[in-house]
Amino acid sequence: MPIFSRATWLPLALTVGALHCSGKTSEVGAFEPGPSPSGSGQVGAAPGGGGAPPAGAGAGAGAGDDITIHVGATATPFAHKDGLSGLTPLDSRLGIVSLTLLRSASDPSPWVVFDRGVDYVEAGLNDGDDTEVGRVARSLLVNDTFTLAKVGVTHVRYRVPSTMHLAISNNGVPVTGTFDNVQALADGVTLGNGVRASGWYRYSFVAQSYAVPVEGANAPLPTSASAGPFTLSLDAGKASYTFPVNLKASGDATRVSIVVNVHDQFRWQDQPTTGFTAGVFDSTPSSYEPVRKFGANAFALAIE
Repeated sequence: MPIFSRATWLPLALTVGALHCSGKTSEVGAFEPGPSPSGSGQVGAAPGGGGAPPAGAGAGAGAGDDITIHVGATATPFAHKDGLSGLTPLDSRLGIVSLTLLRSASDPSPWVVFDRGVDYVEAGLNDGDDTEVGRVARSLLVNDTFTLAKVGVTHVRYRVPSTMHLAISNNGVPVTGTFDNVQALADGVTLGNGVRASGWYRYSFVAQSYAVPVEGANAPLPTSASAGPFTLSLDAGKASYTFPVNLKASGDATRVSIVVNVHDQFRWQDQPTTGFTAGVFDSTPSSYEPVRKFGANAFALAIE
């Protein structure tokens, strides 16, 4: 089993879930993830992910006729009351390829708001980030009420600081560095120098000239979040989050902004292990302090 197998990432499932609001904005609280590894790695635009996304399903010819969908983040201080230690990741991102809205679970003709195929956009979930992930022509907007949303995702990345405790090498002196990780959620995802299948992962602890890389396959995927009815499914190699909404589409919209609060959102339970420090994410080459929460603390949706 790969190292750090309990961390997971479910932010967009929560953020788009904010569409249940009947007004202009909505906020919800944190979630607890299911057991799965997550990843981060190289930072920057994904292949084909730079600039504005291509037109989605039903998008018109002129950008001025489009409704754009954005994902952003803020690290505004958040009052955590869970008794856990936490930190704000140095970097966190999620690959996004589509958004589909359904009237019901058995909707025979759901509205595909946009679909990029395999050409994902990496949405940055760092303080101040604002990423356009898709668009739809206003003229083709479906004026209806939707109860479920499905977001197609490809992979996750995150980078967090950690103190690595080495029993033999480095004379037993702890090393401060970062975990720089990435994991594929769907099949056919171009990451690094190859096309990856769901469950592929690469984790790397880096500290000065010291590095502990781990790469493999079949990393487990999260299936639910215990604080909300969110699910991650893999169907014919495509990964997607599905969650309830209560959304009535409006033809006067020009932009949907989904903002995630990420202040100290990577949260773990400190362990009374000799040499470990409270408030520090401690690890060894084969273990780590239990990650209890990872994702959004709260989010706001603005429809303009």
